[in-house]
Amino acid sequence: MDIQFLERTANRAEIKISLVESDYAEKVAKEIKDLRKKANVKGFRRGHVPEGIIRKMYGESIEADAIQNTVSEQLYNTLRDEKLSTLGQPVLKESERKEDRSFEATFQVALQPEIADQLGKEDTLTYYKPTVDDEEVSKVLQQTLDDSQQVVDVDTAGERAMLYGTIAELDGDVPKDGGITEEDVILFPEFMKDEEEKKKFDSASVNDIIVFQPFKAFEGDKAELKSLLKLEKAEDAEKLEGVDFSFQIQKIREPRKSEMNQEFFDRAFGEGKVKSEEEALAEIRKVLEDRVQSDANYKYALDLSEYIMEHKVEKIELAEDILRKWIESGDTGVELGANGANPDEHFANIIKSLKHDLYYHALAKSLEVTVTEEDIKGYAIAFTRQQFAQFGWTNAPEEIVEKQAERVMAEDQNFAYTAEKQILLQKVAQAVKEKELITIKEEEISEKDLHELMTPKEENEADEKVAAEAEQATTETDETKQD
Repeated sequence: MDIQFLERTANRAEIKISLVESDYAEKVAKEIKDLRKKANVKGFRRGHVPEGIIRKMYGESIEADAIQNTVSEQLYNTLRDEKLSTLGQPVLKESERKEDRSFEATFQVALQPEIADQLGKEDTLTYYKPTVDDEEVSKVLQQTLDDSQQVVDVDTAGERAMLYGTIAELDGDVPKDGGITEEDVILFPEFMKDEEEKKKFDSASVNDIIVFQPFKAFEGDKAELKSLLKLEKAEDAEKLEGVDFSFQIQKIREPRKSEMNQEFFDRAFGEGKVKSEEEALAEIRKVLEDRVQSDANYKYALDLSEYIMEHKVEKIELAEDILRKWIESGDTGVELGANGANPDEHFANIIKSLKHDLYYHALAKSLEVTVTEEDIKGYAIAFTRQQFAQFGWTNAPEEIVEKQAERVMAEDQNFAYTAEKQILLQKVAQAVKEKELITIKEEEISEKDLHELMTPKEENEADEKVAAEAEQATTETDETKQD
């Protein structure tokens, strides 16, 4: 066996692997021996087929597999031993199987280059320091009061009841033997889509047993049924159409609106922390300032990302020809030019994004920044709270938020990747600022102006166009009246 580097630079390598028959003969012999034990060949007892017949029938295929496995092992062992960080997968340039049963294969490998051009004091960004006005603070206090809810135990279910209990699949009037039975289930009749099934829970009481059809109640929503019944696969929900279940209610809880009193202050701000409306306003101001500061941090992280994309990544040289061959091989699932896109532009965008990721990971390594599972879980919980808030549920119970966050992470395979990328951008930006790697100019700004800076230009232009059209229409109407 012989392994040679025909080329080796900072971003690429070309490796030639040469085998002789003895390099893979042991694998061939083992596979033939194993095949003899289980092969069914007419005229021979199982396990007694002569080796020559096995070689005649399967030898070429077995040998080809043995060669491929041996080459793959040696290639990846070489990359590991040489401590080479690859981008994508090695691409086969050429191969030849000779009459003497020797074999040669040459691979091209895209390597991850060292990122030498790090950030420095010559790199400059603006860091915005937003302010919060009194009107916004008062508005938030009133909204907090309007939205504030205390989840309390009740005896009878109302419109927004949360029912805790045991759900069981029925066979007639009794639980089905071997059927679905789940304890500690939380059921929200409010979210049922079928009115007939929802009505069955009207004014239900603790210890009541309600018979209903979950499939009908949620109109076959696979995700909803998988979560409720703890199914292994969402597709299993299809088997439950027309199936009755019982739900034995063990506890009923409902949200209640608050009045501006000490009970509200304790619940909204923590026990004993706030004792008057003035103190509540002060606490809200602090929260708002933290929030807009979080927005300012996000804006700064975006600006840093954009700055790196515009001024740093183009200096990174990759083996683009090898990477393109790898993408076009079909192993990546990416089709250049899909949906009518220009293939060259599509590839250029992929490369630019890859360079951006490489730069950030190199920067994170130098700053000793990492993203943990706890970070991703926290991101999922914050994301879930934001989703609930969009539907008006600003004080969702922690247990509900955590369960929904776990569901999001389990069902969306890309969520963890997206979360990790966003968290990395934020952590790196914060570390760059704390360690004063770049020159930062601070600038005070109102919350409104910060929001406008963070709103995409296209949205601002669209809003301005609508306003201009409305103004034009108003002017024309006034002129018509004057005429």
